Amino acid sequence: VACSSNSNAPADAGSTAQVHVGYNATLGPLSPYLFGVQGLRANSADSRMQESGFRVLTTHAPAYVAAETSGYSNVALEQMDRDIEEFIKLDAEPWLYFYQTRKPDDHTRYFGVVEALAKHIKEKFPAVHPIFFFGNEPDWEVRQCAGAIASDFANEFWNGSRQDFFATYEQFARAIKKVDPSYATGGVGLGMPVIDTL
Repeated sequence: VACSSNSNAPADAGSTAQVHVGYNATLGPLSPYLFGVQGLRANSADSRMQESGFRVLTTHAPAYVAAETSGYSNVALEQMDRDIEEFIKLDAEPWLYFYQTRKPDDHTRYFGVVEALAKHIKEKFPAVHPIFFFGNEPDWEVRQCAGAIASDFANEFWNGSRQDFFATYEQFARAIKKVDPSYATGGVGLGMPVIDTL
């Protein structure tokens, strides 16, 4: 999606390029960790999942809900656990997405919830080494795409400054590493990495 009204867009955003692919070239096998797939409500009995060979499958960590006593929905926690159980049967690592779209109002409580979820996984799945991923293409909101794009994505992507994003991510990573320093934390996935917004 191009935002022609955006001053941050590259000058050649509307230009074309020729890409040549050598299909006859042999470069070696692809790592099964190079590609992954959304594993929401995955079914390990599905032959397509078995044959795919994916070694990374994604599911959502329970969203932070301030009104909940635990800080998240128990239904969402049960869904995450079920997905991880299916991933294990498929010999795949879970990639847990934390969709935080703004700086938390209550830092202490929010990062306490993140830490509690990491502890839950460590206790329930001690042999699993998940990837904890924070933030979903925060550059979309920073780029301020015009019209429906901005309104449709307003609650899906980061709303705030880049400084707030990096500060929040740092605290997120520290909360995870406090539970287990070997746990991997990742981010951020960019929607338009060619644009220097972060």
